[in-house]
Amino acid sequence: NDTRALLALIPQLLPRIWRDEQRYQKGGVMLADFTPAGMQQGDLFAGVQHSPRSEALMQVIDKINQGRLGKVYFAARGRDTREWMMKQEHLSPRYTTSLDELPSAK
Repeated sequence: NDTRALLALIPQLLPRIWRDEQRYQKGGVMLADFTPAGMQQGDLFAGVQHSPRSEALMQVIDKINQGRLGKVYFAARGRDTREWMMKQEHLSPRYTTSLDELPSAK
């Protein structure tokens, strides 16, 4: 339940699955079968143990992201320098706002 732990795995795992000749599409992940944090089996051999501060940090980030004022992103996500553009293949005509698109009867 710590996004930072998932992001730390990306540099190890992504080179194993990435293929330069493949085309990729953005996708999502759905998680299920959750258990309460207090009922999870700990890892005796883990180098880093779960920190209560980590859980508090993730709760704060979740609360911010559920609000209306803005979103918090991790730096590993990076910044997309491309300007967002709407797909415009199927736009409706702008008869009421553009005289150039006003139909004419001849």
